[in-house]
Amino acid sequence: MKQTENDLKCVYRLDSEYKIIFVNEFWTLFASDNHADNLCDQEVLGNSIWDYITDRETVELYKAILVKVAQENTVIRFPFRCDAPTARRFMEMQVSRLPNGSYEFASVILRTESRGFQPLLSAFGKKGDDFIRSCGWCKKIAVPPERWVEVEEAVQVLKLFNQSVLPQITHGICPHCQGKLLAKLGTIKCQPNT
Repeated sequence: MKQTENDLKCVYRLDSEYKIIFVNEFWTLFASDNHADNLCDQEVLGNSIWDYITDRETVELYKAILVKVAQENTVIRFPFRCDAPTARRFMEMQVSRLPNGSYEFASVILRTESRGFQPLLSAFGKKGDDFIRSCGWCKKIAVPPERWVEVEEAVQVLKLFNQSVLPQITHGICPHCQGKLLAKLGTIKCQPNT
């Protein structure tokens, strides 16, 4: 059976209390293919979206997106990346409000680029107690002094290739992506209840 464009959309929906009420089949396949079985359908349904977005800046941006979509009855689109150890995935997310009041997040892969295997991005292998920060939107890594660079450069700058145990990755948003998204959102300041 031939796959259609809609088959390749990763979709999830939130109710008015921001609980995940639906994920499509591609969501589950994508999670499984990326060794994130904890994000497959039955694992996430009924949970708050805020259980999966942990850094303050990203939470506030998602809240602002939801407010703008609801208040202005508009659709918000923005680019982001969802990288794998051997690929850069350039994607676009669309956030909209459905007639029943739920919110729909639909992501599509625009293009992929192959890369050499990056152990830092692998779900396998031993990880230590240290953390490094990755932008959840462009996937660049924070390195001193206050720079954000691609993972290949971060491995060099942070001398990670010499380490037997790699740090864990925590997510945030870099100033460049934050500025672009805030400009798209305009002046919305109020936030939905958490």
